[in-house]
Parts: sequence; C-alpha cells; structure tokens
Amino acid sequence: MKLPFSFSLTFVFRLVIPGLLAAVVVYPGLSLVGGRLGLQLDVASYFPWATVLLGWVITLLDMHIYMAMEGRRYWPEKLWRWGREQEVRRFDALSARVARGWTADDPGGYAEAAVEWAHFPLSDGERDSREVYYPTRLGNLIAEFEQYPSRKYDMDGVFFWYRVWLHVPKDLREELDQHQALADSSLYTVAVVFLGAFASVAYAILSATGHPIQPASVAPGAWLMLSVVLVGAGYGLYRASLPVHASYGRFFKAMFDQFAFKVTTAEVLDVVSRKVGVESYRDLTGTESYRAAWRYLQWHRVRLPGSDQSISIAEARNSLIFNLYRDTAGAYRFRLRGVDGAIVATSQPYKSRASCAKGIEAVRASCGDQSRYRHKTASDGRHYFTLSAPNNAVVATGVLRADEGEVRDAIDTMKRAAGRARIVEG
Repeated sequence: MKLPFSFSLTFVFRLVIPGLLAAVVVYPGLSLVGGRLGLQLDVASYFPWATVLLGWVITLLDMHIYMAMEGRRYWPEKLWRWGREQEVRRFDALSARVARGWTADDPGGYAEAAVEWAHFPLSDGERDSREVYYPTRLGNLIAEFEQYPSRKYDMDGVFFWYRVWLHVPKDLREELDQHQALADSSLYTVAVVFLGAFASVAYAILSATGHPIQPASVAPGAWLMLSVVLVGAGYGLYRASLPVHASYGRFFKAMFDQFAFKVTTAEVLDVVSRKVGVESYRDLTGTESYRAAWRYLQWHRVRLPGSDQSISIAEARNSLIFNLYRDTAGAYRFRLRGVDGAIVATSQPYKSRASCAKGIEAVRASCGDQSRYRHKTASDGRHYFTLSAPNNAVVATGVLRADEGEVRDAIDTMKRAAGRARIVEG
C-alpha cells in the first residue's frame, strides 16, 4: 500500500521537523514513565520512530492547530476579547496611517501600513472597507485570503478549493503545495514550541518533587528558565511565520484568478433542475451558478427564483408561487402554481392590483384552516375545491381534477405551502 505521504520536501516540512521537535519535548516525560514501568528508552531507535509517529499525529491535528492559532476556537472568552481589542487597536492605527497617505517625512510608512491593513478581511457587504474578525494577526490574515474567492467570484473559497485544485497543472500544484507545506510547518513548529514551554513547567514541578526527569543534571529552575525561553521563541517564530502565510495567501488568490472559471456547474444544476422541477436552474451562469451549486452540494438546499431564502429540496418540490398578472380584459388576477409550473388554484378578477394583493393575503391567512375548504363537483363530473375567507367570500378556486384524491392532495399542498408562497409578477 502507498504511504499517506511522499518522501519529498513537503514531507520534511510537514512531518519531520515538527515531529522531531515533538519527540524532543516528550522524551523526558516518556523516560520517566518508562522508568516507572522498568523500561529503558533506546535513544537510537526512539527518535526515528517518535519523529514519524508524532509528526503524523500533528498533521492529523492540522485543523485544530490552525483554529487555535487563528483564534477561531479553544480560546477562553476573556482572552479572546482581549486579543481582539489589541487587533482593533492595531487596525485603527493602520487605518489612520493609510488615511494620511504618502508623506515626505515618512515615505515608507504609508506603503508598509497599506500592506498590513490589506491583511484584514473585507467587511460584510462592503468592497472597500475592512474590519477585525479574530484576536490574532494570523486569524485575520487567513480570513482575508480565504474570503477572496467569495468576494471576487461569489465562490466559497474553502468549498471550491478542492474543485479548482483538480484543474491546476501538476507542476503548479507541486509548487503551491510546497508553499503551503512551509506555512503548515511553521505553524506546527510554533505549536510544538509552545507545548514544550508547558511541558518544561511540568518537568520543573516533577523534578522539584523528587521525580527523576532526564536529563538528571537539569535543575527545576533551569526547566522554568527553559519554559520562558520557549515562550519567547514560540512568539518569535509565530511572528516570523506571518510573511510565509501571507505569501501563500497570494498564491491562493492567484490560483483562483487563473483557474476558477474552469470549474463547471452545468451537470450539477441539471440535477437540481430535475429534482426541484425548475427549468431556470439550467440557465444560471457565472457567479449565480457557483452559488447555486455550492448551496446544493454543501448544504443540500436551493433558492427558488425570486426568493432570498434557502430551503430544502423537499420544501422546494412542495413550494407554491402566487403569480399576479393582468388578464386580456385588464383585470388583475392571481394563480397559485407549483415550481414546476402546474396550476393549483386561481382567483376571481380584481379591479386593482391592491385589491388583488389583499386577495393573496386572504389566501395566506385562511389556507391553513381545513374548515375553509369545500370539495365540489362540476357539471362534467370532475372535482375541485374552493377556499373561503372568514367572511365566507371565495378567495381561491382549485383547478378541475378527474380524481377526488387529487383534490385532497391539492388541498394538503395549499395548507402546507400557500401561507409562505411568494408573489411573482407577470
């Protein structure tokens, strides 16, 4: 079987470097446990196996490491608020410097501030304004480039990443993967160094209480000093990793710029059209098609034409639409139809659009009450129903049907969907 990694530069970045550091961090603890069990760790065999095993575990924890380092999860609320306040202060200072523009007394300050300011994500609904999302520089930086496909092309960056990736030539994929591996490795290393700081405190406590921690020559005070050094080193590595992530972010954006529109959605939208019964899905193009495909594939939901709400496939199949129109005599009418175009009920003629709209509201208000429906039989033997308002005026009449069961089904559809049916003109 093929190993879940290849022995390449990315293997060294992602697995070997963090794994080796983690093996060093846990060695004193494992030596203590081994001694309690009467086992002796063989250094020559321990480090190769521990490096690979711990490196593999770290790669499995990739998402959790990123979420913690970005400030998306695992932060105590007070610490999260404090970190975000610091980022807000930094953002405000950068915004003020950018607003001043280029100045002769600080010619490089504007360019540097503009670059840092651009590492904050765009505000919701705005294309020229930015804001603070997370309590860390890394979190805001990654949020900025991950939202890029959504803001520029209406493509969810995380969802379409894998689909765009399949269209990237192999040599470019390898180049991009190396940049990503370097970014991953830098963050894994930061996480392991911080872990080493906590472990050093634990080793200091164990050593001070008489437990034999290897190497035995290290005093408890030295362990505590090492912990302080590791905290400083971890923060320094974290700050040094930010340009690496920014560089990867630029490659991420460039990949979408070059290959986003190679992703096709026609087949997916054809499936949606058949499932929901709305032909217009097949006509969607560009950004609208990407949003519709994402909504269906990611959430198994759709948005019917003219609506701003996402609903399930089952709800879409059973949805109704009030089609408000003027007949050939100039009167206003409405008909209730399914998303497939099939007419369920029609109205009487109205002299004005306002009165027709009131008729629609009367249907919405009465459709859920079974007592408002009457099952009737036409002179030719076919069946239909009427729906009456509280004043007993008929506000909707069902179409003629050959079978009584079809009338009952139509009434059930009215009760279930007419109350939330939207109005479509024409």
